[in-house]
Amino acid sequence: MGVYFLAVTMIFFRKQILFFQALILMFISLVSTAQGITIEAVDSLKNKTPIELVILIKSSDAKEIAVYENIFLNLPKNEQSNSISLYFDVANFFYTKVNYEKSLLYLSKTDTLARKLNDRELLCRVYLKMANIHLKEWRNQKALDTYHLALNILKENRNVKREIIANSGIAIIYRRMGQLEKALKVSTHALELTKNTSFENGKNHVNLLTIVSETYLDQKKYDSVLHYAGIGIDLSKPINYKIGLIDLYTKRGSVFFFQDDLDQAFDNLHIAENILFNNPLKAKKYLMNLNYFLASCLYKQESYDKAIVYLKKTITSLQKKDLKKIRVLYTYRLLADCYFALGD
Repeated sequence: MGVYFLAVTMIFFRKQILFFQALILMFISLVSTAQGITIEAVDSLKNKTPIELVILIKSSDAKEIAVYENIFLNLPKNEQSNSISLYFDVANFFYTKVNYEKSLLYLSKTDTLARKLNDRELLCRVYLKMANIHLKEWRNQKALDTYHLALNILKENRNVKREIIANSGIAIIYRRMGQLEKALKVSTHALELTKNTSFENGKNHVNLLTIVSETYLDQKKYDSVLHYAGIGIDLSKPINYKIGLIDLYTKRGSVFFFQDDLDQAFDNLHIAENILFNNPLKAKKYLMNLNYFLASCLYKQESYDKAIVYLKKTITSLQKKDLKKIRVLYTYRLLADCYFALGD
């Protein structure tokens, strides 16, 4: 009786196992089909080379890309080591698509492999890219720590261009933290490093001048702002660097606003506005600053309705990620002041 019961029990559990296996296979099939990829196709992808998988990741739509990524991220260990540059390539791809979460995923994978292989040069590039993402996402301490990881490697193997990039980011963070003297020290050091490099008189040189002039603006050292902004404008014109011109003319305009010279403020701000109007650029940050100071000048003239138009241009373009920016806070505050002045 006991043997018979045991046999029946084993048959029952075997059927249960087969039933659940069938369910799992059916689920996988349904999911894969819903994504436009059959089980047979998934199996065939395992024969794809890492380079072929990267091409598929870069060229596929959202439904299919997850399958390719899963295979690519879980290559055999020896293939992962051989594909380290490809992981970094995919990280850069997602970085350019402003998909920073995915970019960090592949940078972390590259970081792990680069440390195992002791590839210090690649590690430095990974840390700079990671730090840039943290900087853009306003994770200031993480960005600062990661820039310093890159600089530690650069002490071993000097690369002046990468030093400039790291120091530029660090200067921005110090400024955000209100550590203005540190920001000036780092940014002026980076300016010195540009001499006799391909960065000299180029966009990176102009970007450093904007950081320096912005820091002086925070310190209310207006003559220094005008000095460095002037140099930046002179460098930007021959290389047709529109972003640099918009930013620096806005800074000049803000100086004259603070000095109550509204005519010169409007002159500079309208130059920036015309450049932006005639050159469709992805320049929300610069548009936000420009609109704020144009509205501020109009507020001083008691042209509250016109000021509101500029402020609303900024507000309608905002996304959730923009709400952490200090200029957004100032924009809403000035908008409230305008409505208060109108008795609304």
